[in-house]
Amino acid sequence: MKVRDLNAGLVSGKMGNLIYYVMDGKQYVRRAALPGKKRKSEKEGFHPVHQEQMNRFSIVQAFYSFFRERVCESIWKTAARSAHCRANNLFHRLNSPCFNGAGELVDFTTFRFSYGELLLPRNVNITQEGDVYRVTWEDERSGTLTAADDKLCVGVIYESLALGPKWVKEVCGQRGDMQGTFRLDNPAEGAKHIYCFFGREDETAYSESLHFKLE
Repeated sequence: MKVRDLNAGLVSGKMGNLIYYVMDGKQYVRRAALPGKKRKSEKEGFHPVHQEQMNRFSIVQAFYSFFRERVCESIWKTAARSAHCRANNLFHRLNSPCFNGAGELVDFTTFRFSYGELLLPRNVNITQEGDVYRVTWEDERSGTLTAADDKLCVGVIYESLALGPKWVKEVCGQRGDMQGTFRLDNPAEGAKHIYCFFGREDETAYSESLHFKLE
């Protein structure tokens, strides 16, 4: 038996014929399968609601793995450190509701590309000038959760490629500039979901992302 969180009383492991495990910070327990005896789910199949939950969980975890390996690892690791939890659990807790039972990303508006303690500036807007997108904002905030050299960051998810998030590389602008620009490399057809956020230059903190839909 392994203690996962002593303060919360969470454990994982096997005791007798019971298996204890933790998912999304909650304690669960199930009976271990008896040798030679099939589970009810093996004989009758999973309940549709249970199957949807399994589909959603699997896709969200796969999505996070892709994000961590192909997009950015530091965003969610940094956010999880502040929240005192694991990065994949935090990502799942915040973004799982954005996926449907078939494992498809359907709610782009409330999906969080980034999450963290830095404050977003006010009145953020995007305009397009040819193949250049200009981001403008107002920033009269002050304190330790903002800095003039916080860099503008941009993520994109194409609706036609919903499970392939991308970090936009061609981005210019810092918080103190009150504006920045970016270009999309080989943009896909259809709607584009843009996520603007700010990050410290040393990657020690990020803000929550702000969503824009561009046709």
